Amino acid sequence: MTTVIERLFEYIEFRGMKHTPIERELGLSNGYLGKMLKRKGSIGDEVLQKIFSFFPNLNMIWLLSGKGDMEVIIDNKTAPKIAPIYAPKIAPDSCQEPEENKTTEHDQILSKQIYKIQLEEIKSLAAENAILSNENAELKAEKAQLQAINASLKDQIEKAV
Repeated sequence: MTTVIERLFEYIEFRGMKHTPIERELGLSNGYLGKMLKRKGSIGDEVLQKIFSFFPNLNMIWLLSGKGDMEVIIDNKTAPKIAPIYAPKIAPDSCQEPEENKTTEHDQILSKQIYKIQLEEIKSLAAENAILSNENAELKAEKAQLQAINASLKDQIEKAV
């Protein structure tokens, strides 16, 4: 089973890119991703957020779990065909103020992906909880049986003495 960092490198290779310019663009230290790969380390939340902002088509579920497709289609008309690092930089229109609380389509997709991951995790935990509850009930019954046997043996020892 591959790790998140291994899948990230697989995606970077799929996009025909190198990790060094991506590290620079994301504001990571030089060699950060390479070190994480070598150590099979985990990537923090802040770095993951930067990665998903940098690669809007990267499927969060695939990166985190290896399930599903590598990319999601945001919108056939606006989905970038190349990574944003190589896309031309367009100056914002100086007449318009950006809306700070504006939810983008990418944000909505990320929210849906996060929801799906959380829902799967909840289902998994609920199933695990049911199994553990059954095991707990079995262990309690076994404990009661052992306590009864123990009490019976104590009575037999007392009668024998």
